[in-house]
Amino acid sequence: MSVEEGLISGRLTLLRERPAYIVPVVLAASLFVLPFVTTRYVHSIVIIANIFAIYAMAWDILSGYTGYMNFGPSFFVGAGAYVVGILTVNFGVPVYVAIPAAFVVSIVTGLIVAYPSLRTSGVYFTLITILLPLLGLKFVTIFSGYTGGRLGLQGLPLLSVMESYYLSVVFMIVTFLALYWLAASDFGLVLRSIKANELAVASAAINPTKFKVGAFVVSALFSSLGGIIYAFYVGIVAPSTTIDLHISIVLIIAAVIGGTGTIYGAIGGAYFFIVARELLSPLGDIRFAFLYAFALVVVLIFPKGLTRFAWERTKEIVEGDADD
Repeated sequence: MSVEEGLISGRLTLLRERPAYIVPVVLAASLFVLPFVTTRYVHSIVIIANIFAIYAMAWDILSGYTGYMNFGPSFFVGAGAYVVGILTVNFGVPVYVAIPAAFVVSIVTGLIVAYPSLRTSGVYFTLITILLPLLGLKFVTIFSGYTGGRLGLQGLPLLSVMESYYLSVVFMIVTFLALYWLAASDFGLVLRSIKANELAVASAAINPTKFKVGAFVVSALFSSLGGIIYAFYVGIVAPSTTIDLHISIVLIIAAVIGGTGTIYGAIGGAYFFIVARELLSPLGDIRFAFLYAFALVVVLIFPKGLTRFAWERTKEIVEGDADD
């Protein structure tokens, strides 16, 4: 039996033993079929939901697993979007060069920010991360000749809706698989241990700062990935849709609604928030009051998150029936 056949056989065995896992597989597969049975309007909603799912999962691998509340992920969303925008629009750099450059900038910036900030904790770490998007907005304003200022940088290579749709679906799934694997590894175990008792981790001769920095950089990298996809989808990089602190708040709410410390919870939370936001759009800005109030209710009634609750119930129902 070849390696590929062995992997396929292992997946089929898992599905037979744990039939509940068929549900997420079907949901993921349905995303590839959805464009053929829905309108462009639905496509646009799914694209944004996928992008915010990437944002929320990136946030979860750091904050959901370590307990360090990061309020600055939009800084790295904006970093990825602005780097590809500045390089392609202002300097004519090819896309295949600009994207790796954006990843390098995100990694380097993540390291620069992570080392000093993660030596603090609690409110001090949170304050530093809140300041990141505010600092980013200042840079956008100061270097408006390159960034377009408040109006944004226009003229990026624009993908079609279908290209953006499938790109967002593929990278949302890739992000989930990568981060879920990382969370299930020894690396993820250390992150969960840090959340439970960081002093105990340090006393076990494990350097918690090294793992926190690693999680911070991974979070920054995937946040920038979402920003890059968004930039090529809309063809413009504006501070209000990338680097603004409000973007951080929305993606954090999405992760909390879905269930932190799970990775998969962020996907459900992002889809719920983006779809609900769109359905309530006739209400104008007051819709956010309803969404924020709902998030508060979820935290109080479903502290583990709606996606996590739904998944656990699904396993009980499907696998319970399978055992009967």
